[in-house]
Amino acid sequence: MGIYTGARRTELVQLRKEDVKLDPDTNRYYFLITDEHENQQLKTDNAKRKIPVHNDLIRYGFIDYVKSCKDRVFDEINNSEVVTGWMARQMDKLNIQTMNELDEMRSFHSFRHSFITKAGQNVPINLVQQVVGHEMTLMGITGRYLHRATDIKPLLPVVDTFEL
Repeated sequence: MGIYTGARRTELVQLRKEDVKLDPDTNRYYFLITDEHENQQLKTDNAKRKIPVHNDLIRYGFIDYVKSCKDRVFDEINNSEVVTGWMARQMDKLNIQTMNELDEMRSFHSFRHSFITKAGQNVPINLVQQVVGHEMTLMGITGRYLHRATDIKPLLPVVDTFEL
């Protein structure tokens, strides 16, 4: 999910079943990232957002999985550090070095970097910023006049541009 959404591991770990919603206008599922439920926290105010669910995740059965959940989407994971440990074990098992050729550390957060890099090459940066929960910047004074998208439709190209 990290590579298809650009979401932070903490945001994914705290997802609730009711945070996976269907947009009636596009008939597309999305994650509503909030801090409205018990034990949910956001890194910044910009982190409250909608992230369209990538079509590959739907094809892989993610929506059916969510429908089978009681409350939390990843009930067995109660701490984002569990994800960090799992990622390190998977990289070790697959013989993937922890540092890349530029001496940058590889981790679950690397999925977020890859997503942002790929999406930023294909769609307007302000839409990428909205999907990943960053402040809308780099546009000078014009940035003050931009509004966050409330509809899912303009955000779809951000996640749909990403292919493995």
